[in-house]
Amino acid sequence: MGKKLGFIGIGEMGLPMARNLLAQGYTLTAYDIQKEPLLKIKESGAEVASSPCEVARASDIVICMVLTTDQVISVIRAENGILQGAHPKMIILVMSTIDPLVIKELSRAAEAKGVRLLDAPVSGAKEGAEIGTLAIMVGGPKTAFEECQLILQALGKNIFYLGESGMGEVAKLINNHLLLINMLAVYEAMRLAEGAGINMDLLLELIQASTGNSWVIEHWDLVKSWKESLTSAKRVKAQFRDIKTLYKDIKMTLNLARDLNVPLELAGLSSQLGWD
Repeated sequence: MGKKLGFIGIGEMGLPMARNLLAQGYTLTAYDIQKEPLLKIKESGAEVASSPCEVARASDIVICMVLTTDQVISVIRAENGILQGAHPKMIILVMSTIDPLVIKELSRAAEAKGVRLLDAPVSGAKEGAEIGTLAIMVGGPKTAFEECQLILQALGKNIFYLGESGMGEVAKLINNHLLLINMLAVYEAMRLAEGAGINMDLLLELIQASTGNSWVIEHWDLVKSWKESLTSAKRVKAQFRDIKTLYKDIKMTLNLARDLNVPLELAGLSSQLGWD
């Protein structure tokens, strides 16, 4: 493969994504603040760097897959960050779900250095990352998107170009907005079902064959486990992180709606989703 890749954020999602790129024959330089995942990706064939700046110097395209908006800002703009080691025509591919307004600011900062930045958040969870079937939502320069096509195809099955910078993040927030609202509706319905004493297995089978069906219904055991990870004294770390990430995203959705002066009544309710 011609393009040299960098990958920052070798976590639950980043590790399998980076491994998929290595399996496709890409040269990969990786960085993470934790040593253990770096050892794992090194065993899979990646080079290991000591900072995001060092990753940038070794790469044509740098993928950022950290968790929060603040982490993305730090990885890109801080001392020893990507932009410090950037070179003209390099592409930064932000695959984290972060604030769309911040993406626009980061894109302008990158452009000032001759660097193009794409926002490309993903949907599909760890399973999709492992088998390369993620849905990927992309915003930013069209030429950069076209240059990244093969890389994106190594990571995902459904790839959508949404237009200008920030639109990938907007699409991801809307998707998670719908997911959380649907969770609110299904939890309410399940409380009613339990109160009535109906056979839950038969009810779920019935709904899946009816107009009330949804992704949440089809993956009810998984979604229910998110609730259990919050309410249990013995939290399941990965599941707890999944639901906390959804709450992080709905806060960004509400901030975006306020900025655009768009009322989101159901988003406000879903952000207060009860677990009783």
